[in-house]
Amino acid sequence: MRRMGLQKEPTFEMFLTIQKAWHHIATAYGKSVSRYGGDRSIPLQGAGQGNGAGLTIWAVISAVLIAVMRRHGHGISILSPLTFVALYVVCFAFVDDTDVVHGARDVNSPGEEVLPEMQEVVNRWEGSIRATGGALVPSKRYWYLVDFAWKNGLWHYRSKQSMPGDISIWGVDGVRVILERLEPSEARETLGVFITMDGNWRKEIQKLTETTTIYAEQLRYGSVNPNEAWYSFKVTVMKSIEYPMEATYISEKEWNKIMKPMVGVVLQRSKFSRSFPRDVFYSSGKFQGLGVMHPWH
Repeated sequence: MRRMGLQKEPTFEMFLTIQKAWHHIATAYGKSVSRYGGDRSIPLQGAGQGNGAGLTIWAVISAVLIAVMRRHGHGISILSPLTFVALYVVCFAFVDDTDVVHGARDVNSPGEEVLPEMQEVVNRWEGSIRATGGALVPSKRYWYLVDFAWKNGLWHYRSKQSMPGDISIWGVDGVRVILERLEPSEARETLGVFITMDGNWRKEIQKLTETTTIYAEQLRYGSVNPNEAWYSFKVTVMKSIEYPMEATYISEKEWNKIMKPMVGVVLQRSKFSRSFPRDVFYSSGKFQGLGVMHPWH
């Protein structure tokens, strides 16, 4: 650390404070009597929620973890068929939300051959996390095994039934726990977007439709003036609708279904007719429209 121009004393003091501190819960009725921390025989690990140094600390640690995985040959190697650019991917990480990936070295290798390799990948990732003072929580982990079968000249995803297998990790009590395995068509929410391995967006469309439906009901029975109704539409619910756009591909027809529950209510509460022309609603102010961009565009 001294070669990097850093002093170890501030780092030591920071972690000592975190490990020895007593933690209470602040409520509207005052500070909780119950507390935790302080006297733990095994001190709390990590930098702590809200620590200003947390992002830098995790960046330093995760860089080493990923390098370890790469050094042992884990990951997916892809050669672009158009540009011939070689890509090597170990994981997809956003802060501490990480998806670890591994693939066959040959296009003819079946999923049954990749499965034991993936267990080795998980073992090494988990072991590296533990070596840094962390741990994987089984209830928050799930995995996919993706392979294909051909029938009558067409391919389809193999199911868990046709390609059985399990992956496990150590639980917090020191017992091996089998992780939940999903079918390629099953969606799980990742960073606020429901993603599947086969690329269907049914769950995400359902979530977005629920968002617009709930908002429409809240707006219909809420006590707001026309300006507030329009403002809330533009800067609240539409921002929630826009968030997953870059990560998804939803057709224009589906977007119309998603928007339908709330557009009429928004117009009505903003003192427009419910039958206001949708082409004008979704048109630019340059052309006398209301300046709402259609999500599909």
